[in-house]
Amino acid sequence: MDKVYLDSCLVIYLVERHPRFFVPLRERLATHADATFCVSALTRLEVLARPLREHDEPLVRRYEAFLKVHERLPIDDAMEHPRIKRFRDFLKGWYLSYFYPDAARSLPSAGPQRHLNVHGDNIGNVVQFMERDHRDRFKRILKRIAAKIPGISGIDTLETQDKRVLLRFNDGAFQDPFFAQQMSDGTL
Repeated sequence: MDKVYLDSCLVIYLVERHPRFFVPLRERLATHADATFCVSALTRLEVLARPLREHDEPLVRRYEAFLKVHERLPIDDAMEHPRIKRFRDFLKGWYLSYFYPDAARSLPSAGPQRHLNVHGDNIGNVVQFMERDHRDRFKRILKRIAAKIPGISGIDTLETQDKRVLLRFNDGAFQDPFFAQQMSDGTL
């Protein structure tokens, strides 16, 4: 008996009855009625991402019911495939942060840091790092920011006497800079 793997997009088309793809897909799958239809843990994660994020419980239940009746393929063998291995290695290099503007208004201890932490409250430290270790790249980034945020002519840091770091935004119309605590969420 053949196995047919149902990728995430196919599961979405079937469960959500996509207006364009549902009927042709159902007809195509009917030609393989003797096959075992399979999904993977990865498929489950991908198809549930949006319904869970949007708190759409009825859609979550529909997906869970669909996934339950299909064989789940073990992902271990697939993980050694060269393309999947390269992709996994690529993802390992990612660093994700859920940026909170209110957290970015805090005054962290001074000291350059390469990455934003989970909430972004060390943005001043990252700016210090960029100023110190990647000055040319930082200048290019500032030019791009200035093109997106009218009036911002520069961003830098100031280390206070108590060894905290202030993030400063320079606006061409004002002599004194604005500090992160005074900036809008969108600017931060």
